[in-house]
Amino acid sequence: MKRYLRIYKLLLSINLSDLMAYRAGFFGSFFGTTIWGVFHFISIFILTSRVNSVYGWSRSELFILTATFSIMWGTFRMIFIKNFSQFSHTILQGKLDGLLLKPLDSQFLMSVLKVNYVDVGRIVMGSVFMIYVIHTYHITITLWSIMLFSFLIIFSMFSAYALWFSVSTIIIWFPRLSNLIELLYTFAGILRYPSDLMGGFGEFTVFFLAPILFILTTPVKTLIGRMSIPDIAWLIIFSLLFLLFSRLFWKHALKSYTSVSS
Repeated sequence: MKRYLRIYKLLLSINLSDLMAYRAGFFGSFFGTTIWGVFHFISIFILTSRVNSVYGWSRSELFILTATFSIMWGTFRMIFIKNFSQFSHTILQGKLDGLLLKPLDSQFLMSVLKVNYVDVGRIVMGSVFMIYVIHTYHITITLWSIMLFSFLIIFSMFSAYALWFSVSTIIIWFPRLSNLIELLYTFAGILRYPSDLMGGFGEFTVFFLAPILFILTTPVKTLIGRMSIPDIAWLIIFSLLFLLFSRLFWKHALKSYTSVSS
Protein backbone atom coordinates (compact mmCIF):
# COMPACT_ATOMS: atom_id res chain seq x y z
CA MET A 1 0.00 0.00 0.00
CA LYS A 2 2.81 2.45 0.89
CA ARG A 3 4.40 1.75 -2.47
CA TYR A 4 1.20 2.66 -4.34
CA LEU A 5 0.71 5.80 -2.27
CA ARG A 6 4.27 6.85 -3.06
CA ILE A 7 3.70 6.22 -6.77
CA TYR A 8 0.42 8.13 -6.74
CA LYS A 9 2.13 11.08 -5.06
CA LEU A 10 4.64 11.03 -7.91
CA LEU A 11 1.80 10.94 -10.47
CA LEU A 12 0.23 14.00 -8.83
CA SER A 13 3.53 15.83 -9.17
CA ILE A 14 3.96 14.83 -12.83
CA ASN A 15 0.41 15.91 -13.73
CA LEU A 16 0.92 19.21 -11.94
CA SER A 17 4.08 19.82 -13.97
CA ASP A 18 2.14 19.16 -17.19
CA LEU A 19 -0.53 21.58 -15.99
CA MET A 20 1.99 24.39 -15.44
CA ALA A 21 3.13 24.05 -19.05
CA TYR A 22 -0.34 25.07 -20.31
CA ARG A 23 -1.59 27.55 -17.70
CA ALA A 24 -3.88 29.50 -20.03
CA GLY A 25 -5.75 26.35 -20.98
CA PHE A 26 -6.04 25.39 -17.32
CA PHE A 27 -7.57 28.70 -16.24
CA GLY A 28 -10.00 28.62 -19.17
CA SER A 29 -11.15 25.10 -18.30
CA PHE A 30 -11.20 25.97 -14.59
CA PHE A 31 -13.51 28.92 -15.21
CA GLY A 32 -15.80 26.91 -17.50
CA THR A 33 -16.07 24.02 -15.06
CA THR A 34 -16.84 26.33 -12.14
CA ILE A 35 -19.54 28.21 -14.07
CA TRP A 36 -21.12 24.91 -15.07
CA GLY A 37 -21.26 23.95 -11.41
CA VAL A 38 -23.00 27.25 -10.57
CA PHE A 39 -25.85 26.33 -12.93
CA HIS A 40 -26.68 23.35 -10.70
CA PHE A 41 -27.39 25.68 -7.80
CA ILE A 42 -29.39 28.04 -10.00
CA SER A 43 -31.54 25.13 -11.17
CA ILE A 44 -32.41 24.26 -7.56
CA PHE A 45 -33.24 27.91 -6.83
CA ILE A 46 -35.61 28.01 -9.81
CA LEU A 47 -37.12 24.63 -8.94
CA THR A 48 -38.01 25.76 -5.41
CA SER A 49 -39.01 29.34 -6.28
CA ARG A 50 -42.74 28.55 -6.14
CA VAL A 51 -42.85 25.53 -3.83
CA ASN A 52 -41.65 24.93 -0.28
CA SER A 53 -40.36 21.42 -0.90
CA VAL A 54 -39.77 18.85 -3.61
CA TYR A 55 -40.51 15.21 -2.73
CA GLY A 56 -40.24 16.15 0.94
CA TRP A 57 -36.93 17.99 0.53
CA SER A 58 -36.78 21.69 1.43
CA ARG A 59 -34.77 24.24 -0.54
CA SER A 60 -31.94 24.23 2.02
CA GLU A 61 -31.73 20.41 1.96
CA LEU A 62 -31.67 20.38 -1.84
CA PHE A 63 -28.92 22.99 -1.77
CA ILE A 64 -26.86 20.76 0.55
CA LEU A 65 -27.49 17.79 -1.75
CA THR A 66 -26.32 19.85 -4.72
CA ALA A 67 -23.26 21.11 -2.82
CA THR A 68 -22.39 17.54 -1.86
CA PHE A 69 -22.77 16.51 -5.49
CA SER A 70 -20.41 19.32 -6.50
CA ILE A 71 -17.79 18.18 -3.97
CA MET A 72 -18.03 14.47 -4.73
CA TRP A 73 -18.40 14.80 -8.50
CA GLY A 74 -15.56 17.33 -8.61
CA THR A 75 -13.31 14.96 -6.65
CA PHE A 76 -14.33 12.04 -8.85
CA ARG A 77 -13.66 13.99 -12.04
CA MET A 78 -10.30 15.21 -10.75
CA ILE A 79 -9.05 11.71 -9.88
CA PHE A 80 -10.68 9.43 -12.44
CA ILE A 81 -12.46 11.09 -15.34
CA LYS A 82 -9.49 11.63 -17.68
CA ASN A 83 -8.49 7.99 -17.28
CA PHE A 84 -11.95 6.65 -18.09
CA SER A 85 -12.26 8.98 -21.07
CA GLN A 86 -9.02 7.57 -22.50
CA PHE A 87 -9.97 3.90 -22.16
CA SER A 88 -10.75 3.49 -25.85
CA HIS A 89 -7.65 5.42 -26.96
CA THR A 90 -5.42 3.42 -24.60
CA ILE A 91 -6.64 0.11 -26.01
CA LEU A 92 -6.72 1.12 -29.69
CA GLN A 93 -3.20 2.62 -29.55
CA GLY A 94 -1.78 -0.47 -27.86
CA LYS A 95 -0.86 1.44 -24.70
CA LEU A 96 -2.60 -1.15 -22.54
CA ASP A 97 0.12 -3.62 -23.55
CA GLY A 98 2.71 -1.43 -21.88
CA LEU A 99 0.63 -0.99 -18.75
CA LEU A 100 0.16 -4.75 -18.41
CA LEU A 101 3.93 -5.24 -18.55
CA LYS A 102 4.63 -2.81 -15.72
CA PRO A 103 5.22 -4.21 -12.19
CA LEU A 104 2.06 -2.48 -10.98
CA ASP A 105 -1.60 -3.40 -10.90
CA SER A 106 -3.17 -2.65 -14.31
CA GLN A 107 -6.48 -1.49 -12.82
CA PHE A 108 -4.61 1.01 -10.67
CA LEU A 109 -2.77 2.40 -13.69
CA MET A 110 -5.91 2.57 -15.86
CA SER A 111 -7.73 4.43 -13.08
CA VAL A 112 -5.35 7.08 -11.78
CA LEU A 113 -2.62 7.73 -14.33
CA LYS A 114 -4.05 11.15 -15.23
CA VAL A 115 -5.26 13.87 -12.83
CA ASN A 116 -7.71 16.59 -13.90
CA TYR A 117 -6.86 19.55 -11.66
CA VAL A 118 -9.41 21.88 -13.28
CA ASP A 119 -12.17 20.34 -11.15
CA VAL A 120 -10.66 21.76 -7.99
CA GLY A 121 -12.98 24.70 -8.67
CA ARG A 122 -16.06 22.51 -8.28
CA ILE A 123 -14.79 21.12 -4.98
CA VAL A 124 -14.01 24.55 -3.53
CA MET A 125 -17.27 26.04 -4.77
CA GLY A 126 -19.33 23.17 -3.36
CA SER A 127 -17.57 23.38 0.00
CA VAL A 128 -18.03 27.14 0.31
CA PHE A 129 -21.67 26.97 -0.74
CA MET A 130 -22.41 24.20 1.74
CA ILE A 131 -20.96 26.24 4.60
CA TYR A 132 -23.00 29.24 3.42
CA VAL A 133 -26.25 27.25 3.31
CA ILE A 134 -25.68 25.69 6.74
CA HIS A 135 -24.99 29.14 8.22
CA THR A 136 -27.82 30.96 6.38
CA TYR A 137 -30.55 28.41 7.06
CA HIS A 138 -29.32 27.69 10.61
CA ILE A 139 -29.02 23.95 9.99
CA THR A 140 -27.81 22.06 13.05
CA ILE A 141 -24.74 19.99 12.24
CA THR A 142 -23.05 17.80 14.86
CA LEU A 143 -19.53 16.40 14.90
CA TRP A 144 -20.99 12.89 14.70
CA SER A 145 -23.05 13.73 11.59
CA ILE A 146 -19.98 15.25 9.91
CA MET A 147 -17.89 12.16 10.65
CA LEU A 148 -20.60 9.79 9.42
CA PHE A 149 -21.19 11.95 6.36
CA SER A 150 -17.48 11.90 5.47
CA PHE A 151 -17.32 8.15 6.05
CA LEU A 152 -20.29 7.47 3.76
CA ILE A 153 -19.01 9.79 1.05
CA ILE A 154 -16.05 7.43 0.69
CA PHE A 155 -18.44 4.56 -0.04
CA SER A 156 -20.34 6.79 -2.44
CA MET A 157 -17.05 7.31 -4.30
CA PHE A 158 -16.52 3.55 -4.29
CA SER A 159 -19.93 3.04 -5.90
CA ALA A 160 -19.40 5.72 -8.54
CA TYR A 161 -15.92 4.38 -9.34
CA ALA A 162 -17.17 0.80 -9.62
CA LEU A 163 -19.97 1.87 -11.98
CA TRP A 164 -17.69 3.85 -14.27
CA PHE A 165 -14.89 1.32 -14.28
CA SER A 166 -17.24 -1.63 -14.93
CA VAL A 167 -18.83 0.14 -17.88
CA SER A 168 -15.43 1.26 -19.17
CA THR A 169 -14.17 -2.33 -19.00
CA ILE A 170 -16.68 -3.27 -21.71
CA ILE A 171 -14.49 -1.28 -24.11
CA ILE A 172 -11.93 -4.10 -23.99
CA TRP A 173 -14.34 -6.14 -26.14
CA PHE A 174 -15.49 -3.12 -28.18
CA PRO A 175 -12.50 -0.71 -28.41
CA ARG A 176 -14.26 1.74 -30.73
CA LEU A 177 -17.22 2.17 -28.41
CA SER A 178 -15.76 5.37 -26.97
CA ASN A 179 -19.16 7.10 -26.69
CA LEU A 180 -20.08 4.58 -24.00
CA ILE A 181 -18.34 6.84 -21.49
CA GLU A 182 -20.43 9.83 -22.58
CA LEU A 183 -23.57 7.90 -21.61
CA LEU A 184 -22.35 7.77 -18.02
CA TYR A 185 -22.41 11.56 -17.73
CA THR A 186 -26.21 11.40 -17.96
CA PHE A 187 -26.40 9.02 -15.02
CA ALA A 188 -23.95 11.18 -13.05
CA GLY A 189 -26.38 14.07 -13.30
CA ILE A 190 -29.07 11.96 -11.64
CA LEU A 191 -27.05 12.03 -8.42
CA ARG A 192 -28.15 15.65 -7.90
CA TYR A 193 -31.70 14.53 -7.14
CA PRO A 194 -33.06 12.92 -3.95
CA SER A 195 -33.84 9.20 -3.94
CA ASP A 196 -37.40 10.00 -2.83
CA LEU A 197 -38.36 10.86 -6.40
CA MET A 198 -38.10 7.15 -7.29
CA GLY A 199 -41.78 6.67 -6.56
CA GLY A 200 -42.70 8.59 -9.67
CA PHE A 201 -40.87 6.27 -12.07
CA GLY A 202 -42.33 2.87 -11.30
CA GLU A 203 -40.56 -0.48 -11.08
CA PHE A 204 -37.75 0.62 -13.41
CA THR A 205 -36.11 2.57 -10.61
CA VAL A 206 -36.08 -0.41 -8.24
CA PHE A 207 -33.63 -2.26 -10.47
CA PHE A 208 -31.69 0.57 -12.08
CA LEU A 209 -32.08 4.10 -10.77
CA ALA A 210 -32.42 3.20 -7.07
CA PRO A 211 -28.73 2.24 -6.57
CA ILE A 212 -27.58 5.39 -8.37
CA LEU A 213 -29.85 7.75 -6.46
CA PHE A 214 -28.97 6.31 -3.05
CA ILE A 215 -25.25 6.87 -3.66
CA LEU A 216 -25.39 10.53 -2.67
CA THR A 217 -28.75 10.88 -0.92
CA THR A 218 -27.77 8.59 1.97
CA PRO A 219 -24.71 10.61 3.14
CA VAL A 220 -26.66 13.86 2.86
CA LYS A 221 -29.51 12.48 4.98
CA THR A 222 -27.05 11.70 7.77
CA LEU A 223 -25.78 15.28 7.64
CA ILE A 224 -29.22 16.93 7.87
CA GLY A 225 -30.59 14.66 10.61
CA ARG A 226 -32.63 12.26 8.49
CA MET A 227 -30.40 9.24 9.04
CA SER A 228 -31.70 5.82 8.09
CA ILE A 229 -29.81 2.75 9.33
CA PRO A 230 -31.14 0.48 6.52
CA ASP A 231 -30.03 3.04 3.89
CA ILE A 232 -26.55 3.29 5.43
CA ALA A 233 -26.18 -0.49 5.56
CA TRP A 234 -27.44 -0.79 2.00
CA LEU A 235 -24.96 1.82 0.71
CA ILE A 236 -21.97 0.16 2.41
CA ILE A 237 -22.87 -3.36 1.28
CA PHE A 238 -23.74 -2.27 -2.26
CA SER A 239 -20.51 -0.28 -2.58
CA LEU A 240 -18.28 -3.12 -1.44
CA LEU A 241 -20.05 -5.72 -3.59
CA PHE A 242 -20.01 -3.47 -6.64
CA LEU A 243 -16.34 -2.67 -6.07
CA LEU A 244 -15.57 -6.40 -5.92
CA PHE A 245 -17.60 -6.96 -9.08
CA SER A 246 -15.64 -4.28 -10.96
CA ARG A 247 -12.39 -5.96 -9.93
CA LEU A 248 -13.49 -9.44 -10.99
CA PHE A 249 -15.00 -8.09 -14.21
CA TRP A 250 -11.68 -6.40 -15.09
CA LYS A 251 -9.74 -9.61 -14.47
CA HIS A 252 -12.21 -11.52 -16.62
CA ALA A 253 -12.00 -8.96 -19.40
CA LEU A 254 -8.20 -9.13 -19.51
CA LYS A 255 -8.48 -12.83 -20.35
CA SER A 256 -10.28 -11.82 -23.54
CA TYR A 257 -7.89 -8.98 -24.37
CA THR A 258 -5.94 -9.44 -27.60
CA SER A 259 -2.67 -7.56 -27.63
CA VAL A 260 -2.06 -5.32 -30.63
CA SER A 261 1.29 -7.03 -31.04
CA SER A 262 -0.25 -10.49 -31.36
